[in-house]
Amino acid sequence: MVFFSNLRRYALPLMIQAGKYLGKRLLTSGRNIVEEVSQGKSFRNAARDQLRQSGREITTDILRKLKGGGIRKGIKRKKPERKKHSKRRKLNSTNIFFNSLKAKMEKCYCTKSELDLFVPEKIQLAINHSSFVEIHPVASISDSNTIEFQITGLGDAYFDLTHTFLNVQAKILKSDGSAFTANDKCGPINYLLNTMFSECHISLNDRQISSESNYAYKAYIQSTLFHSEASQKNFLRAGLFYKDTVEELMIQI
Repeated sequence: MVFFSNLRRYALPLMIQAGKYLGKRLLTSGRNIVEEVSQGKSFRNAARDQLRQSGREITTDILRKLKGGGIRKGIKRKKPERKKHSKRRKLNSTNIFFNSLKAKMEKCYCTKSELDLFVPEKIQLAINHSSFVEIHPVASISDSNTIEFQITGLGDAYFDLTHTFLNVQAKILKSDGSAFTANDKCGPINYLLNTMFSECHISLNDRQISSESNYAYKAYIQSTLFHSEASQKNFLRAGLFYKDTVEELMIQI
């Protein structure tokens, strides 16, 4: 019994120290595995490499302890202050690593839609149907007043401003209000559907978001300078845009 009592007294501190050492090694290996996995390495390869490295380091530490004479009985050494600082720095670096890893995991990563070749096709269920609604001016149209449209909500429906069309019915008259005859030479100004308005203002929820003074001049200049020839011959023709020629631009009728 005395033998087992002495064995427990000498072996228990060694077992505790060995357990602490192995625990630190496992914690370090686990942290390294997590870091390598976050960098794109597979978990299996990362775990295999870390276990091999830990085995080599444990063997090296054991051999170094044996060469140094092992642990002396009854001698307790006070750790130098610099080791405490190094441990504190190590813990700080560990906290920084886990904080950065947590920040990366909280971010929402995505891929380009062109690369989603094997993702099931998504079905749109938010829009049941669509239709056009006629919105009439608030007041009657005359030569002096402003043409104003007021669009109110339609319950659970949405307005698609990209599919907003302006239906205009116009007639060219003389300054006295009489109509032109077949022998009279007349014609509308170029890009009529935009240049017929002098100003254009848009408001959402009683808040003005766009205000264009000299709208007719800006519309004509933009259509002439910032649109390609193909766009002028196709897209802008819907607004009655026809590019003026040099010989006919300054002719007075």
